[in-house]
Amino acid sequence: CSVISVPRAERSTVSTAYSPPPSDSQRTPSAGFAPARRVVTVTLSATMIDEAPAQIIQLQDDTDSIKAEQVLERFRAALDATADAIYLIDRASMRFVDMNESACSVLGYTHEELLGMGPHQIRPGFSREELIQQFDALLASPARAGHIETSHQRKDGSTFPVEIMLRGFTT
Repeated sequence: CSVISVPRAERSTVSTAYSPPPSDSQRTPSAGFAPARRVVTVTLSATMIDEAPAQIIQLQDDTDSIKAEQVLERFRAALDATADAIYLIDRASMRFVDMNESACSVLGYTHEELLGMGPHQIRPGFSREELIQQFDALLASPARAGHIETSHQRKDGSTFPVEIMLRGFTT
């Protein structure tokens, strides 16, 4: 096998996605077609090799990555649709790594602003070190879960009572 370098001026590439029609085994009586379609990217390249025209055809099955993106999009939509504020906090950095729209709305911060903050910045009267101790105790408990009644502070400085259900997990 040899690799030949071709100057960009002598190449052209066309890509397209193709989803073949379902076979008879993929049809279901109630739904018509099962969602078992494959998405294949076809890349056609025309080039010159040793002064002779050549075509290169590349096939790439993108079905699994597209399905993973769709699952993530559905999860994000469900997370943002809930009225409860949900925060994901990285224990090592004590920073928010994600939150839903309700969390942003109730606190008055944008998503990007909260990503630059930690839970101690919305919980008046508690230092970062005190929250670290609480998180460590939670993670050391057999249930890795807990319940706290406290208050949060909005961007405008006003506070409001909250009931927090904590759950620790490892990723």
